[in-house]
Amino acid sequence: MNMLIAALRERGCLLRSDSRLCSRYILNGVGNADEIADTMCEMAFFFKHTPYRMMCCIVRRDMISEGRSRGLRWVNVDRDRVSELAKHECLVWWLAQFSNNVDDACCDIRLPDTLHAKLCQIAHVAP
Repeated sequence: MNMLIAALRERGCLLRSDSRLCSRYILNGVGNADEIADTMCEMAFFFKHTPYRMMCCIVRRDMISEGRSRGLRWVNVDRDRVSELAKHECLVWWLAQFSNNVDDACCDIRLPDTLHAKLCQIAHVAP
């Protein structure tokens, strides 16, 4: 647990009691402290600086609509898949805030370093 707390502090994040990643690490030793801290830092960015919650709702709604259009009465929506798609859409949104200038978008101090490569991939430029 101390390794995780240190890794989180190093990135300016806190240990959150509502984090599934942190709980799994603390209770079962699942995961890598540095990778979990990176993910926690990324999620803090998404929640604070992008319309992440709204994007999750839109993605979830779209998944349900797609399933129903295929005649399904019950659509199982995978929370992790919703999150991944919403994060992608938030990075597209983030880039648009900078008029699609990837250099400006990446240089903003709010963007975690771990998201630079993903942002470059979305913008179709080399990191």
